[in-house]
Amino acid sequence: MEPIRSGTTTERVIRTSILTLLFAGYSLWCFWDGYYAYPRHNAETLKENLTPVPQEAPAVNRLVTNAKIQALHKKTAKEKVEVTKAEVLELLGEPAAWEDDMGSFFGPGGLARITFQDDRVRKVRWFPGPKKESDLFTQFLMGCAVGLVGLGMILQWIRAVSTRVQLTDAGLKLNSQGGTRWGGSPLVPFEAMTGLRIEDYKRKGWVVVEYQLTDGREGTVSLNDYVHKAFPEIVAEICRRKGFENPIKPPEDTGDHDDKTTDGLPDRIVQEDGGDTGSDPGAQDDS
Repeated sequence: MEPIRSGTTTERVIRTSILTLLFAGYSLWCFWDGYYAYPRHNAETLKENLTPVPQEAPAVNRLVTNAKIQALHKKTAKEKVEVTKAEVLELLGEPAAWEDDMGSFFGPGGLARITFQDDRVRKVRWFPGPKKESDLFTQFLMGCAVGLVGLGMILQWIRAVSTRVQLTDAGLKLNSQGGTRWGGSPLVPFEAMTGLRIEDYKRKGWVVVEYQLTDGREGTVSLNDYVHKAFPEIVAEICRRKGFENPIKPPEDTGDHDDKTTDGLPDRIVQEDGGDTGSDPGAQDDS
């Protein structure tokens, strides 16, 4: 026999590619918003608090967080602990702008304005941006969650494009059985094939080859018309060699080639219309 070799179907590759791009793209979009777009939007909005207002939004300093500013406020205002300017600069880095003795620190989620007197902290204020730190954290969580699904889809895409199936005189061999079944099959010679389960073909497009190897191992090989491009040819050859019933019915020639028909489509797709579509236009009402 002429060996039958092929990969997966074009439909499977296209569908898997689209889903992979959707999930991976949305995940990257969430990370982009959380790490760049939202902080830049906050900086553009909060720069109006500076005098004079700069044309460009200041750089975002990720060391500046609401938690740090609130802790600094508690320490200086409530606990009356003296905190030096040097300690603040070590904690938060250099401010984006100075206005006399007041430094403005732009963080991802807001603006901190700290007033110094004699190199000591005297006043601490926090101005949250339109996108609060909780919004940024939500974007991060969404990016992680959708990214995990996207990673799974990338693995599925790799699995799809690497699918290989072949039928030779030596037997059947494939490296992907599709669905949720990872992994392929050993080489199954024709003489080891003991049956063909076809009950799921019309509903799912599956057939299952049962086999028993010479060493006593038993198993099944799943073939799918969505996963394996050479599915019709492989099933037909197995049925011809082994005398199994072929679930793929050949199209029936009705002899009427002028009308549009559904010849050539699988039985599980074609649905016959058994009802009347109209009355005889030539019929007359005798009454």
